[in-house]
Amino acid sequence: MTTMTASLPDNAKPHLRRTDAATVPWRLQGMRAGAASFFVRPLFLGSAVEYMRRQPFLGGPGPHVDDGTLDAWLQTAHAVESAHRTTVAWLRSRLPGYPMLLVPQLTRNTHLTTNFYSGSIVWLRAEFAAGHQFDNEPRDVPAKLGANAPQMAALRSGACALADAFKATPEWFSFDTTCQQLTSSDRTALQAARRGLRERLTAVDNSAADIFQQDALRRQYVEEAVEALVGLPHAYCKAFEAVNRLIELAAGDVFGQLVAYGDPKIVPASGIDFSEPSIVNVITDDPFGCHPGDLVRIDDPLVNDALRVEGSVSQFDVLNLKPSTLTLRILDGTAVWFSQN
Repeated sequence: MTTMTASLPDNAKPHLRRTDAATVPWRLQGMRAGAASFFVRPLFLGSAVEYMRRQPFLGGPGPHVDDGTLDAWLQTAHAVESAHRTTVAWLRSRLPGYPMLLVPQLTRNTHLTTNFYSGSIVWLRAEFAAGHQFDNEPRDVPAKLGANAPQMAALRSGACALADAFKATPEWFSFDTTCQQLTSSDRTALQAARRGLRERLTAVDNSAADIFQQDALRRQYVEEAVEALVGLPHAYCKAFEAVNRLIELAAGDVFGQLVAYGDPKIVPASGIDFSEPSIVNVITDDPFGCHPGDLVRIDDPLVNDALRVEGSVSQFDVLNLKPSTLTLRILDGTAVWFSQN
């Protein structure tokens, strides 16, 4: 794990990230410049870097990093990703009704099930067939990470504690409630929505759109299928969206950032604007220190919780870089964690 995270651009020593340095950190930094969205989840970089190395326009300029050096790093990155995917899959398998979830969002080839690029953590078909719902803990994760006995115990207890925490959330309760209330007619309506959505999705992969446009199309078609439903089927789908996003945010996004980079960094901020619940816009003079997905804290008592960078807008004039605007998602309740650590 440490071998993999030490080479991430924000962790590597400056001399390893120079433009004339043929190193893995330099290579990753060039890739991030070409496709920052692939770096939002650092523990999923094994497959992302494997894809990007085959796309010359994503690699960035500069000296070549030999395949042997990159392959050695990728071997560790793939092991980390496999362990992380297994953990997320196991947490998802705790959901009521799993694996027979009837939501249109899990129809084949949506943004949650595609074999192509997705901005979400995909539900792999192999995971549905793996029987995670029968396991008391994530299977084989300690072995994949080469963990010793104390580390194995910590991995198991941590995963189980997180599963228990999810089950205590309003999002989980709402999904459980709607799942139990589904009638046979509700299930028929959901199955019909899945069939109709599947027909619309068949053409997406063969379209001339790029991978990001295809991802947007999948999301659009899914949203339209869900919004066409009424009553309990619609409520069931919306409850699934909320609980799935919660698992993805906490177990995928936030956990991955903490493992890869440690505690959130402090960002100098001013001009705080609470544009909507849990979203805040701030002005900062340090725009290049933040990337999408990063965890930060701001030096203002108005927000004590950690925040996730959702986006940034930088402005230039002829002479200077002007202060930039960061859009941040407040991670409610995290201030308590910082006060205890």
